[in-house]
Amino acid sequence: LPPMLFYAGATGWDYALRCLLVLLCTPLLPLLLSAVLCMLLMRFTVLWRHRDTVLTMASLALLLGYFVGQAMLSNRIPKDFDASFLTAYLLGRRSMVDALTAWYPPARWAADALTLGGDAVWRSLGLLVGVSLLGLAVTLGMAQRAYYASALAMGEQAKARTRVRRRSLRVGGAQSPALAIYLREWRMVLRTPTYAINSLSSIFMTPLIVSMPTMFSSGQWDRAQLLGFLHSQVPVPLLILITTGIIGFFSAINPAAGTVISREGTNFWLAQTVPIPGRTQVLIKYGFGASISIPAVALAALCLPLSLGIAWPVAAGVFALCALMCLHINAVAVLIDLARPNFRWENPAQIIKQSLNAMLSMLYGLVLMLVLAALLWGGYALGLSWGAMAWGVGGVLAALGAASTALLLRKSEALFAKLCR
Repeated sequence: LPPMLFYAGATGWDYALRCLLVLLCTPLLPLLLSAVLCMLLMRFTVLWRHRDTVLTMASLALLLGYFVGQAMLSNRIPKDFDASFLTAYLLGRRSMVDALTAWYPPARWAADALTLGGDAVWRSLGLLVGVSLLGLAVTLGMAQRAYYASALAMGEQAKARTRVRRRSLRVGGAQSPALAIYLREWRMVLRTPTYAINSLSSIFMTPLIVSMPTMFSSGQWDRAQLLGFLHSQVPVPLLILITTGIIGFFSAINPAAGTVISREGTNFWLAQTVPIPGRTQVLIKYGFGASISIPAVALAALCLPLSLGIAWPVAAGVFALCALMCLHINAVAVLIDLARPNFRWENPAQIIKQSLNAMLSMLYGLVLMLVLAALLWGGYALGLSWGAMAWGVGGVLAALGAASTALLLRKSEALFAKLCR
């Protein structure tokens, strides 16, 4: 809006009119498309029943698309670009504007209406206004015919879901209680977009971070130089330790494990009615947290050979060390949340984004990284080989994992019983 006002004041009333029409019509078509998609989502009961899952998957896909697009844009920009390259990239042939508007003609019409001259301006403006008004008329017509039918379909779906739930309660015993608790954790996360985006993002972000050195390299020469340096100058044990630190740090950021008890909120009383011991319930929740961290580690380790050309045995060693680290940190996170849960929260964002327990578990993971780095620095100062230090880190992580799991098994029953009083 400010650039439009500036240019309109300098050019005249006709440009001001074009700016006003473009400003009104540009957001109209996306809003109309959103309204049509909402009516379709309401009409098809299968999608409506899983609307939270659809929203969550779309949000994660958008986040992934953002990073992929950023990587592709970075690869097309040279290191020593200047103002002439930027001007040509924005306005020249095969420019970024052409690339962005090729798949959405109304954006092309809006850009032509503000930048071209002569009859082409009014032709593009007429197309933009005409298509916008046509879309508005079609959407209003669909709303008159489809809205009430969609609302009735929603009501019928709600009744059907109620009947199914009551029928499942009458049958009972078709599913083991332990599996039901585990699946309930996944449903809770997948059906709440705030939980899903903050808990599952590490599964996608960790592989992207591992692949960034090659994704964001400005050319084949930089990529070849990086790969040559890794294979010729970095010892294999040191490479394992470095990649373990990077992958372990990002995959250990798991708010789902640090809030696995607190997320129950006022529904924690249901845990007391389940015919499963408290220790078993805690272990199931611990397994749920691990089922988020371990896939993140596995995907990141898979990216090492595919993106950086690291040997598969090295990637397997990285996976083993990172898995031990994540299992240990998840056990500590569950213990922290079990010892001091917060059941008094108003909305999901408060417990997943502002949880002190999740922050403490992340802080513990950072402290663990710093302690291991200090031990490695001390070992390097003493002249120890990188192979010995890699085996030492593996032994330390295995011991910590065994100790934290034993502590969880020992304390979980008493802490769970204390919460049930």
